[in-house]
Amino acid sequence: MSRDITDIIRSILEDEAVYVEELKLSSGGGRMECVLDTDEGIASERLSELSRKIRNNETFIEAGGDDIELELSSPGLDRPLTELRHYRKNINRDLTVEHSLDEPDSPVIGTLVHVSDEEIRLQVKGRGQKLQEYTLPLASVTKAKIKLKW
Repeated sequence: MSRDITDIIRSILEDEAVYVEELKLSSGGGRMECVLDTDEGIASERLSELSRKIRNNETFIEAGGDDIELELSSPGLDRPLTELRHYRKNINRDLTVEHSLDEPDSPVIGTLVHVSDEEIRLQVKGRGQKLQEYTLPLASVTKAKIKLKW
C-alpha cells in the first residue's frame, strides 16, 4: 500500500506548483508524513488546502487513504539544503556549510550572498569584523544548513 499511496499523493500534487520534498509512511502504515515546499515557502493555509484535496480524492480514498493519518508540513529550518532551489530560496540567510576543500576551513559559517548552477558564495565576518567572501563549488558541499540566530 505504501507505494500506491505515495504515487497517488504525488499524482494529486503534480499540478499544484509544490515540491514534494519527502513522503514517508510510518512503519505501522498508519501515518503518512508529507513535506511540501515552494520557491517562496508554503503557508499553513496552503497546506490545509492541499490536505483537503488529497483527502477528498476518490483514488486516494479507494486505495485506503481514509485509514491513514495524513500530516502535511513545510521543511523545517533545520532541514539540510540539498537542492539548488534550496540555496536560491535562502539567499541573504546565514548558513553553516561543510565542504571537502582544503581551504577555507570547514565548516564555513556566513551569509549566502550568491548562488549559481555550479557554486555558492558566502560572506563571512573575519578578524576585526572585516568581511571576506568564500566561493564554494556546489560539488564540494557535503552539508549545508540554515544557521539559526538564537
